[in-house]
Formats: sequence, C-alpha cells, structure tokens
Amino acid sequence: MMYNIKYFNRKKIKNIHLSKILNWRNNINIRKQMINNRLINLKEHKEWFLKNEKSKDNFLNIITYKKFDIAYLNIKKINKKKKMCTYGMYINPKLIKSGLGIFLQFYCVNLIFNEYKFNKICGKVKNQNINMIKIHRLFGFKIVKKKYCNFYYVYQNKNNWNIKKRLFEKKFNSFILNFK
Repeated sequence: MMYNIKYFNRKKIKNIHLSKILNWRNNINIRKQMINNRLINLKEHKEWFLKNEKSKDNFLNIITYKKFDIAYLNIKKINKKKKMCTYGMYINPKLIKSGLGIFLQFYCVNLIFNEYKFNKICGKVKNQNINMIKIHRLFGFKIVKKKYCNFYYVYQNKNNWNIKKRLFEKKFNSFILNFK
C-alpha cells in the first residue's frame, strides 16, 4: 500500500487513548521490541500517564493517518539548552508489516526537528529489531552498539536529517508531496 505524508498528523494523548495505547504496548509483537518488555497493567499505565501528561520534559503523542490512530510517539529527556531529546514510538500492532513504518519514522523525525525544534534526537533499538535498524540507517542515523547491551543507540542531528530528508523526498516524491 502507498501512503502520503500529508495525511499524517499528531494529537496530544488524553485519558480516552490510554486503553488503546496500553493494548498496543502490551501486544507481544510490540512488547518483544521494547527495552522494558514486561506486561504493564492498567493501574501502572494510568500512573505513568498522570506523571507525564503535565510534564514539560515529555511530549506524549498519538500519530494519526487520515484521522485513524496508528501509532504512539513519546518525546522525553528533553535538554532545552542543547535542544536535544530522546524519542520512542510504536505502531498499532495490526499495522506491522503494512509498509507504514518507514513513512511513520519519516513523519516523526521531521516532526521532532521542525515542529518541536530540536537539533539532536537519540533513541534505543533492540538489536533483534532488524527492520527498525534498517529504517534508522536509511535515514542517516548514527548507530552505535556498546558491549554487553542488547540494543543499539541511535542518533540523528538536524543538519544531517535535512540532507537525508531531501534525498528521501526526491526518491519517494509521489508519496511525500506537500510535506512541510
């Protein structure tokens, strides 16, 4: 299936999204790719939400495609002085292998740099999550494997992203029209 970036959007997470996000997060196909892969119960999930919803150091987002909720994006560990953050995301498990992941990653990285105005983003990817590692490579992320860790650190800066973004837009121009 082909996707068009102009149909992606984001909205702030609210109470009404909590059970959906918890179901996505606890799905075995998502959970096995998480650094913390234990089951989370509703009480823990609500406590996490209450702690983070008003924080100035976290942005909790639902990503939509044509008004359908498709993914969760968390921007956290914000360093305002360095304009740096950490991010994590996961897709609705029903959409795994739909081809949406590459466009979702493009949208989220661009959102972090251009709407949230960060200059550097960091993340972690489990070393068994081969598809996500490939997507990070495609988008020019620096990927670092440290000894004795079961994950990779991934880094991207805004200048490098802008170069990669232009190349990606040229390659997939028919899918990324009208993206700002």
